[in-house]
Amino acid sequence: MKRFKAKAFSGIMAFILLFTALFTAMPSITYAEQYPNGTYSVPVSLSGGSMGHNNVASPCTVTIENGNIYADIIFKRVTPPWHAPRYEWLRTSKGTVMPVVDEANYTNTFYRVPIESLGSVPITTLSSAMSEAHEINYTLYFDPNSILNPHNSGGSSAEGNSSSSTGTSSGGSTKSDDNKDGEDSERHDKDEDTAGGEDIKNTVSVKNSHGMYTSTSKEQLESAKGKSLHLTTSKGDVIFDKAAVESIIKNADGGITLSMKKSKGNKKYISIFELTLKDDKGKTLFKESGSAGIAKIRLKLDKKFAKAKRVFVFDLNKDGEKLSALYDKKTNSVEFEASYLSKYGVSDKNPSSNYLLYGGMVLIAVGLALFFAFRTVKKRRG
Repeated sequence: MKRFKAKAFSGIMAFILLFTALFTAMPSITYAEQYPNGTYSVPVSLSGGSMGHNNVASPCTVTIENGNIYADIIFKRVTPPWHAPRYEWLRTSKGTVMPVVDEANYTNTFYRVPIESLGSVPITTLSSAMSEAHEINYTLYFDPNSILNPHNSGGSSAEGNSSSSTGTSSGGSTKSDDNKDGEDSERHDKDEDTAGGEDIKNTVSVKNSHGMYTSTSKEQLESAKGKSLHLTTSKGDVIFDKAAVESIIKNADGGITLSMKKSKGNKKYISIFELTLKDDKGKTLFKESGSAGIAKIRLKLDKKFAKAKRVFVFDLNKDGEKLSALYDKKTNSVEFEASYLSKYGVSDKNPSSNYLLYGGMVLIAVGLALFFAFRTVKKRRG
């Protein structure tokens, strides 16, 4: 019996050792090895928080080489005073990279930054913008759906088969030999969370749903010629029609950045949105009334509007002029058209109607006061 138990135990141990040897001998597949080697254009955004005066340019170039992933990350100054961002180095869990500084274009570029995977990637930078240099932690989000892999039917691959039937560009394509002059075909997110009236077949789209800025490169902007341009941020989105795009291309120096800043309102407005469009040199575009073309603007509203029956939008750069707007209760957003970008106040009440109400009440009060005063005088005389 003891001999049988010993043989059984030996057999079990031999099976376990054999299974372990076979399992460990199997080649392990890293995250990057899910994708073919190549160079991809991947949307990247700041996941949570804000960089203040700077923004990360999207899309960025991602290179996959034999199981390793490298990203070219560009930080761009988007507000004055105008100069390149002050980052001395950038560190990930895979290594540290020094920047290439371009003061003329206000950029700080880190080439071939090693990253573990796409998705959320923690990074650390050394900022010298303050009186003393200090480390700052950020999290960058690289859109994993922009690259085709065996487990993902969306996106585009680097094998030359990335032409899109929609003809749109959302910053999520790959660069291949078949593409010409940056006219990369890119993935388009089809959802309800965009401004209405978009012609998908003739629209170039760039999306950054994690921040209030969205940037395009010069090549992306020029690829939108003859089309409309759809820029999306976490605060809403703007669709510039063909005429507006042509004017922007004509006046822009390099790429462009859309800023959609949202701030708390006041007694008149629940929320205030300030929209600006600037080129790589910091020049403001599409800012004057009567500019060529039209922009369709959609603003995302907060929970305070959830029970609103109507929503009103006012152009604060035109003394609070009321604009024609459409409130979408399903998405809790408001849409309207404008011939230039401005600062907008949003409310669930029409201040002008309040003024009429208050004015009417004042007139009634004054009328009643005069009436009783007249009666009192008449009685005394009588």
